[in-house]
Amino acid sequence: MMRLKVKKILAVIMVLSMVIAAGCQAVAGVDLNQVIKNMMKVTSAEGKYELEFKLNLNEDELAMMAEEAGEDEEQSEQFIEMLRQYSHVKLAINEYKQQDEYHASMKGAITFGDQTSLGFDLSMSDKLAVIKLDGAKQPFSLDLTGEHEEELRRYYYETELGWDYEEMFGSEELEGTAEADYDEAAVIAAVQKMSELITDFSVGHLPNIERLSVKPVTEQINGVSTDLIAIQGEIKGLELWDWAKKLVSSLASDREGLEKLIGEIFNIYAEQEEQLAALGLGGAESYVLGIGGPMPEAEDDAGEYIETEEEAELSPEEIKQQVVDDLLTMLSELEQSMTEMNEEDLLVLEQVLNDSLQIAFDYRVDSSLNLRKQSFSLHYSIDPALKQEAELYGVDGFSITAASQFWNVNGEVKAKEPAKTLNTVSVESLAYMQGFEVVELFEKDSLIDKLLREQFHITKQSYWNYLDEEWEYSVYLNEKKQAMIPARDIMEQFGGKVTYNPQTKQVFLLDKATNTTIEIAAGSNVAVINGEEVQWSAPVEARHGIVFVPARAMADALGAEIDWYNEGYLEITREP
Repeated sequence: MMRLKVKKILAVIMVLSMVIAAGCQAVAGVDLNQVIKNMMKVTSAEGKYELEFKLNLNEDELAMMAEEAGEDEEQSEQFIEMLRQYSHVKLAINEYKQQDEYHASMKGAITFGDQTSLGFDLSMSDKLAVIKLDGAKQPFSLDLTGEHEEELRRYYYETELGWDYEEMFGSEELEGTAEADYDEAAVIAAVQKMSELITDFSVGHLPNIERLSVKPVTEQINGVSTDLIAIQGEIKGLELWDWAKKLVSSLASDREGLEKLIGEIFNIYAEQEEQLAALGLGGAESYVLGIGGPMPEAEDDAGEYIETEEEAELSPEEIKQQVVDDLLTMLSELEQSMTEMNEEDLLVLEQVLNDSLQIAFDYRVDSSLNLRKQSFSLHYSIDPALKQEAELYGVDGFSITAASQFWNVNGEVKAKEPAKTLNTVSVESLAYMQGFEVVELFEKDSLIDKLLREQFHITKQSYWNYLDEEWEYSVYLNEKKQAMIPARDIMEQFGGKVTYNPQTKQVFLLDKATNTTIEIAAGSNVAVINGEEVQWSAPVEARHGIVFVPARAMADALGAEIDWYNEGYLEITREP
C-alpha cells in the first residue's frame, strides 16, 4: 500500500492564489513563472500562517426562514447564534516546520466566532499523525497507513455483528504486485514527475493580470531584516473571466507544447509501467486522459479500460497524437463555450462575476525567487437579483484572507516526531464510541467540551421502535395498553450493559452514560434503581426469551423523553 504523504496544506492556497493573481510572464525582470514553480517544489521550511474565512450572514432572512420552518423565537435565536459561530473561522499556525514530504509539525489555534481559541499541537510522519488539543485529557493519533482502521472495522463486523469480514470486503492489497517487489519510492517519484510536468506546462501559459507591480523592499522575516521583491496586484469581477479565457486560448494554441508534454509522460510511464498499472493507471494515455478529459468508453466488467481493435493497431507515436488531438479538441470546445457565453449569457456572467469580487495579493520573494512572505484576500458579495433567482437566502457573501511568512526554505529543518503512547486515543476508534464516551475524553467545561455538547449535541441519543406483530423485538401493548420495549435493545442502543443472573432470575442493567444501575425481574413491577426500590406501572414481561419493560418507566429511569408518531412509531430520546 502506498503510504499517505504529508499534505502540503499551506502551499495549496498560496499556489492557487498566486496562479490566479500573478500569471507567469516576467515583470520588471522577475520571472513569475519560476516563482510559482518554486512554491510548488518546497521540500522543507519553517514559518507562520494565518487564514480567516467569514460568511456575511443576513440575519433578517435567517430569522424569516426559521419562522417559516415553524421554529419559535428561542429556537431561531439559537440557530442564528450557531451560524454566527461557524460562519467565522480563524486558523493561526504560530510554529510550522516541514522537514520533508513526509514529516511536519505545527502549533496553533482555531477560533470559531468570538469564542476562545482552541489550541492544537500536530506532528506527522509518513505513518502516523498525533494531535494534542486544548481541553483533551489525552493526545489523539491517526494511523496514516490505514491498517488500524481496517483492524477496528474487522473486529466490529466479526465480533459485534458476527459477519464474515473477508467475504464482505475481500483483500485490499494491490493485485498482481507483491509488497516485497513493490518499489514505492520509484512509483511516487514517477507520479510526482508527471504532475510536475503537467504543472509546468500549465503554469507556462498563465497570462498576467493587468494591475500588477514589482518593486524591491526590505522586510523582517522571523526577526531578520531581509531584502525582498514585492509582487503586488489585484483582479476583480469579469477580469477573472477574461483571464481564464486567455489561459484556455493559450493552451489550445500550443500543439507543440502538448506533444512534448505527452511524450515525456509516456516515457516516464514506460519506465514504471508494471507498477503504475498495479495502481490502476492502465497506460500513459489513460493517465493523461484521466486528467484532461473523460476516459474512453471501452471497459471490461470490472470497469478496467480495454483497448479497442482500432487502438491496438496504433503505434505508440499514433497513440500520442490521438491523446494530443483529444486534449486540443476538449480545449477548443471549452474556448468556444466561453466565447458563446460571452455573447449569449453576458448578463449572467456580470451577475456572478460582479465588481464585488475582488482578489488582492502581496507576495514577497527573495533573490532565489522563493516565497518568503505573503498576504492574500478574496471578497465577494452575491448580486441581489442572482440571489433572489437562485434562492440563496441567509447569506450575502463571503471573504477569505490569508497571511504567512517563511524562512529556512529548502534548508535543514527538524520537525517534531509524532509519538504514540499508552494513553493516546486513536481517531479511528471515535467512530465506534458513543457520544458520551467521546466527551469524557475532554475536560468538563473546556471549550471543546462545550462545542461538542452544546453546539454539536453529540451526546444526544435516540431509540426507535414500532408496533409490528411479526418482529419479536418490536414494541407491543400489554393488557393495560402500555407500551413494552426490549430492555437489552434500548440499553445497548444507549451504550449500556446488560447481564443476567440465572440463579436469582434477575436482569442487571448498567447505564454507563449516567452511571445508573437498574435491577429487574420478569413478572415483577418493582425495579431497584441505584439501590432504591421503585414501583413501576406494569410488571416486566418475558416473551420469546426476551425481557420487555414498560417504555415510559424505562425512559424515566434513564432520564429520557418518550414520543409517539404516526403509524405506531415510538422514539425515546435523551442528551446525558
